[in-house]
Amino acid sequence: MARYYAASTGGFYDADRHGRAIPADAMAISEADFAAVMAGQGAGKQIVPGPDGRPMLADPPAPTDGEMAAIVRAERDRRLDAVAWRISRHERETRLGQVPTDDLAALDGYMQALADVPEQAGFPHAVVWPTEP
Repeated sequence: MARYYAASTGGFYDADRHGRAIPADAMAISEADFAAVMAGQGAGKQIVPGPDGRPMLADPPAPTDGEMAAIVRAERDRRLDAVAWRISRHERETRLGQVPTDDLAALDGYMQALADVPEQAGFPHAVVWPTEP
């Protein structure tokens, strides 16, 4: 099967499937080159057009500040969810007259510190995570 790569679309094509729909700038590539860039993409690289128009691998761009903030907030939310059950257990134990397993003030302090993560001076690139009690 003849394989092609078009820098204009960043796409791969084969003559049997795409026929005359292959872009004019498409260049033939070997199966070995195709396999190599697919393996690189699977390892986290991006396939981009090289200076000669052939496919090459590149590191993906760093996340923007907004993307990084969303990543950190998602991790913060994950950490909050991971301890929320302990608050419920404390409430249940208290209602049942049992000695609570957790120190509620410590849990509240931890959860507040997590909620305050976006207010840290280094947010979103230099976050100091609080220690879970």
